[in-house]
Amino acid sequence: MAKSYVAQQSQRQMEREQERERARKLKVPSKILVIFIRQLAIMLRSGIPVTYALDTLSNQPDSQVLAQVVARLSQMLGEGHKLSHAMSFYPRIFDQVFVAMVAIGEESGQLDVTLDRLAAWRERDFELVRMVKGALSYPMFILALTGVLTFFLFYSIMPNFIQIFEEMKVELPATTRITMALTEAVQNPGIWLISTAVGVAVYGLIREQWKTQEGQIRIFTILHQIPIAGELIRLTSVSRFAGATETLLESGLGLQKTLRLGGMSSGSPIMKKASEDLIDRVRDGETLSDYVLMRVDLFPTVFSQFVATGEETSKVSKMMGEAGRLLDEEVTYKVEGLSATLEPFLLGFVAFIVGFVLLSIFVPLYDHIGSLGT
Repeated sequence: MAKSYVAQQSQRQMEREQERERARKLKVPSKILVIFIRQLAIMLRSGIPVTYALDTLSNQPDSQVLAQVVARLSQMLGEGHKLSHAMSFYPRIFDQVFVAMVAIGEESGQLDVTLDRLAAWRERDFELVRMVKGALSYPMFILALTGVLTFFLFYSIMPNFIQIFEEMKVELPATTRITMALTEAVQNPGIWLISTAVGVAVYGLIREQWKTQEGQIRIFTILHQIPIAGELIRLTSVSRFAGATETLLESGLGLQKTLRLGGMSSGSPIMKKASEDLIDRVRDGETLSDYVLMRVDLFPTVFSQFVATGEETSKVSKMMGEAGRLLDEEVTYKVEGLSATLEPFLLGFVAFIVGFVLLSIFVPLYDHIGSLGT
């Protein structure tokens, strides 16, 4: 009998662990999550109990995953858990910043106000990340499409022309010889084998580096060196850090924990490490602006000026918010500039490939036709 009871307890424990593991993997699109936060804040402000509000919001036609999670949150509240504790079981949906702010709202009795602040910050953060991703994804898509079409050209079409050129037995221009060499390389299995091996090795190296904070920092340091795109990534991480810091400080969270969570929410391991250094400096009695002024490689000058002003006027959260909004505007300006710069460059790149291939085909054909008439 005792063995049966122990086996049942062990089975239940295993089921709970499996459920927690599944919960850790669940994700919800940021836009849908922001709408859910807004709806929950409105219902709480109207005086609706949180359990009833969650039951109502468990009907989520746009996301079946969120519907299941919200229903589970309501069930856990009925079992005596706090909302922040229940949300912590879904870290890929409700991150540490989210959970910390909900916990502050529960302790202060202003959960609706906290959720409003959280929604406003998430909306701003979502738009910022979406804008940067959109700016970077367009040129990547064009380059990828150009690569695919070029590969198809050299793999399927150019071999036929090479055969024609070989039968003509005429002196070929440099462009045609280069095109023939590329075509032969594309057709060579050894080249593909080597390329695949190099690609797998690079992927494995990046994956191994990503497992440690030092490796992540090295990867982001390289990304920061990329012209234009690196500057966008750096400004975006600082802006996200500033926005999270403003929201957390206004919600009443302590400075040290705010800096830690702000660094985590920035999405940059460099910023995360910088936030840890900031915490150490604050513990030693130094000011935030002293460290920010030292890290000119990470923080823009305007950001350090806002931080210094915030410390002098005891309005750090407000100045962080102003700095974040100013950086958002700079990111927007740079994104527009990036689009305006890359569009003619990409068009010129595509035109160069097309023109190079056409010259390599038609110049020897034209010379051959001319020789036939003499």
